Amino acid sequence: MNRMPRNLQRHRGSIYLAVLGPALVIGLIGMGALAMARSQNRAGVAAADFATARLCANAGIEIALFKMRADPYWRTHLGNGAWFTNVALGQGRYSVTAADPISGDVTLASNHPVTLTSTGAKGSASYSLQVTVQATPTALSCLNVSMCSGGDTTLNASTLTSDQSVEANGAFSNGTGCTVNADVQAVGTINTAGTYTKSKQILASSLVLPDAVHVFDFYNANGTAISYASLYKSNATQLISNTSFESNTTGWYVYAPSSGSVTLGQNLLQHTDGLFSLQTGSRNGAGDVPATDLPLANMRCGDTYTVAAQAYASGLTANVQATIVVVTSTGTQSFSASPVALKPGGGWVNAGGNIAVSWTGTLIKATLKFDCTSNTGNLLIDAVGVTDSSLPSSAYLLDRVVLSPASNPYGSTNAKGIYLLDCGGKSVTIGPCRIVGTLVVTNAGSGTTIQGPIVWEPALANYPALLTDKAITLTVNSAVGLSESTYGVNLNPTNTPYPYVGGSANAVATDGYPSVINGIVYCGADLTTTSNTSVKGMVVSAGKINVNATSLNLSYGSAPFILPPPGFGAQSPAVAPIAGTWQRVVN
Repeated sequence: MNRMPRNLQRHRGSIYLAVLGPALVIGLIGMGALAMARSQNRAGVAAADFATARLCANAGIEIALFKMRADPYWRTHLGNGAWFTNVALGQGRYSVTAADPISGDVTLASNHPVTLTSTGAKGSASYSLQVTVQATPTALSCLNVSMCSGGDTTLNASTLTSDQSVEANGAFSNGTGCTVNADVQAVGTINTAGTYTKSKQILASSLVLPDAVHVFDFYNANGTAISYASLYKSNATQLISNTSFESNTTGWYVYAPSSGSVTLGQNLLQHTDGLFSLQTGSRNGAGDVPATDLPLANMRCGDTYTVAAQAYASGLTANVQATIVVVTSTGTQSFSASPVALKPGGGWVNAGGNIAVSWTGTLIKATLKFDCTSNTGNLLIDAVGVTDSSLPSSAYLLDRVVLSPASNPYGSTNAKGIYLLDCGGKSVTIGPCRIVGTLVVTNAGSGTTIQGPIVWEPALANYPALLTDKAITLTVNSAVGLSESTYGVNLNPTNTPYPYVGGSANAVATDGYPSVINGIVYCGADLTTTSNTSVKGMVVSAGKINVNATSLNLSYGSAPFILPPPGFGAQSPAVAPIAGTWQRVVN
């Protein structure tokens, strides 16, 4: 066997190593170049993603600004927190949040700035951009006058006085014998009847009114509901349970019997209603008269009660008189109808009448009795009834209360003083009472009225006092003040001083207040005024305004025009980023 020499084997191994070494170096260099290329590619992709994320962040701010400029109700519709979340834009996406840097609540104030934070993203890259935006509201033109109707304005036997212009988007009609002490503007005609003491002007275009639907958005979102069922119900309720004594004498008694011999029972021989009357016999004293207690829940200080009754007493020359006796924390007080002469020869007489009841102190007991100037002889009564004739028929009443940010007798309070009363088609009467807040009345029945006397101001000076979507009547006689003693209610308790800002409070019910509505009164339908109404602010109606009042006195208040409340700002609010507030946000 031939073998290769040893020295030749050494030379061949050296050649292999000499060739393999450079190859390894070249391979390593190639792998390094490839890794570098991959790294550079990743860096390029990351840079591109970052650039896309930054563009998306900028786009998110611009889209948010567009939304704010396009929607006058953006504060309510968009609200606090996230406005957009992971919205696709090209190959990236964006998210935008909003916050109020002053109050923390974007929906609260119409003049607060808003801080927008937009985050753009693509892949694993993200970029956050923040800017503070000033949203300056511009008032609707209807707030530049003291009264504005969406349709015609008509005066009937009235005097209209205002220190600012009144306007009709339709025709303005001043009836014969009426007087207008105000500058008048109208898009339609201005008739020449009646008396105008100031200027008349035909406008080329209508004043801008609130959106009849969206004007309620903010208040519905931030208000506290009051159930109409929690209000006092007026339905001409009969306050006496046993009116004709056909079955028994239940509920009746001798008021203050002089002796045990006085009797009370049914009389079959004399009657006007059914088969029986009520007889008080063996009388021998002034207190020997028939009486029945009245339900305290239906007794209202200051109201007038109509008493129906027939009386009979044979052989007596005397008078009979219906009397309501109230026992309060301050003592006993009596209120009577006019006396009526009985027929000595027998025969029924009308012994009823109207009794105005106004007491002091806290009511403990109320009693109806029939006094007689003769202490002897039998006294008969029949067909007796008592109803509250001060109240409108079949209405729910919001009255004799203090409704404010700190006081709500119908439920929980609302810090902004915004209360929502959905009437469910029922008629509601508001007043006499004191309201510090914004009352939103919806779905009201056709008999709904603001009756007064009333003291009303919004909790926030530029906010509306009243918003309603249905026709309503203002029947507030501002010539008659609101007296606490008349209605037995303390209207300036500790939590609601008068006036609300900078006023005083106490724990007694002896104060009096001028009857007036302060703030915006907005009606989404036809508005009618009667009596002698005073409004300090603006009256705005989407429909017609009928001034049937003896007088309507308007005092313009500029607060809502300077800072329009939600729902009363222009359709294109001035929205602009505040210089110097742009910044990148780095977590």
